[in-house]
Amino acid sequence: MRRPGQGTSIMSWIVAAIAIIVAIVLVVLVYSRVVGGLGAVGTAQVTAEVIPGGLQIVVTAVGGGVTVRGFVVLDPSGNVLFATGTTPGYTAPTSPPYTWSGLYINGQAASASTPFSLADGHSATIILTGSPGSDTPASVLVFYNNGKVAQATVSS
Repeated sequence: MRRPGQGTSIMSWIVAAIAIIVAIVLVVLVYSRVVGGLGAVGTAQVTAEVIPGGLQIVVTAVGGGVTVRGFVVLDPSGNVLFATGTTPGYTAPTSPPYTWSGLYINGQAASASTPFSLADGHSATIILTGSPGSDTPASVLVFYNNGKVAQATVSS
């Protein structure tokens, strides 16, 4: 004969086991969403070099997508030679020595304006034409995603 309450005890264990399994599945789902979301926001890698008649800046998205919001070209003293887009703390000069003459995303011509987006592994080549005179460009700051900044030293 069965004792009273014996079936209830087994049923409680089954309900508790199902609740634990559901909780584990939810934790795994939430974790994978968070980790996947972090991977979607990439890092901008920047190089810059003086070219005949101007400056070439290359921005590459690494580890996820990147949206370039603006960029600044500075001379060795930190004075702004060129600025466009969202550049917190930097203002474009009234008579910049450079003009933005070209934007190429993965080799395809695009509108020379910010913001622009890059998929993971894609590159943008920014061409500035002009001559800074005695104020040679020393560094480039690229403002991307929301509040991130990448810096590159200009090579000759």
